[in-house]
Amino acid sequence: MPAMRWALDLVSRSLPSVEVRALSYWDALFDALDAAEEPRHGPMGHADRYESSIALALWAGELDILPGSVDGFTDGLPAWVQTSAGFHARTKAGGVGDPSGASEDEGRRYVELAAERLIRLVDEWT
Repeated sequence: MPAMRWALDLVSRSLPSVEVRALSYWDALFDALDAAEEPRHGPMGHADRYESSIALALWAGELDILPGSVDGFTDGLPAWVQTSAGFHARTKAGGVGDPSGASEDEGRRYVELAAERLIRLVDEWT
């Protein structure tokens, strides 16, 4: 998201007559979940239930996601502190979310919801 915002700002400053729109499938997914009044599964975090479910749906049989294998930051800094170190340096296994409850079926539903919302939005623009 920060890179997207930076790119939009760069285009805005260098090409003020051009309007660019950026989309995040996460925002589309959460918008669709809210519209369907479906519950959220805690706060978003890398390798959480949402990401893990989507990964299971997209790469079925290729991943080994262990339910309840919460990693988290190990560097002693609060999660909201950004550093130049990536997840791999700040965590044991690269995740900061809770994958508990992740499933391939749930992931397929998330992908469908996000795709439908993005398609509907692009259709509204054209």
